[in-house]
Amino acid sequence: ELKKAIYLDQDLVIAHLHLANLYYDNKDYNHSAREFKNVLRILEKDIDTEVGLSDGGFSQEVILLQAKKGISKLSIMQP
Repeated sequence: ELKKAIYLDQDLVIAHLHLANLYYDNKDYNHSAREFKNVLRILEKDIDTEVGLSDGGFSQEVILLQAKKGISKLSIMQP
């Protein structure tokens, strides 16, 4: 469902974030890293706009923090 949502709206940052976490939980670290990077890319592009209700009502700061935490978890795992 998250992939479908992203297909319909490629900048739906909350879908990318949830997908990144799902990939991480399933130990698919390459896809997880890609999705976390997509979150950062989208937020950088739309830095001046507030994440709306379609993004779960989360602020950009919360989503950015989550993405950075995810990337740092993946960085620690690399040999």
